[in-house]
Amino acid sequence: MTACSIPRIKGEPPFILAVSGHRKIVSVYLETIRKQTAKILLQIGKNSQNRFSAVDGKGSRPSVIVLSDLAGGADPLVAEEVLKLKRESPELNVHLAAVLPMPPVFYQHDFSEGSTRDYFLQLFNDADFRVVLPLLPECQNCTTNIVRKNYPAI
Repeated sequence: MTACSIPRIKGEPPFILAVSGHRKIVSVYLETIRKQTAKILLQIGKNSQNRFSAVDGKGSRPSVIVLSDLAGGADPLVAEEVLKLKRESPELNVHLAAVLPMPPVFYQHDFSEGSTRDYFLQLFNDADFRVVLPLLPECQNCTTNIVRKNYPAI
């Protein structure tokens, strides 16, 4: 996998929305947050649809790209809603870009349970674009534990 799989697009750039949120969402607010997220994404998609009409030669280019690191909590919630909107309203050209701070083999260790790890990998694989930042030079030959120590905030 290359460090960046987002293709270069000629013409007017797409609208890019980056997501960052809390890892722990209070469960009583989860459905409200999900509905509001879906509503906002739909509105952005509709507003962007008319602004971008360039074609890359293979079909319509993305008019909205949502960037997410897929960390637990709010980030995968938004990623789910992007993928749902893409399925339900493909004409809006809304796409998910997974942007990871390190290769998935190291990043997936952030997810303690097997089901959360599998879910992260599913979202990563379902993303339209994948951007994986390379390891720091001093971590190129490190074990997972040493890599995690060099990325304390993640």
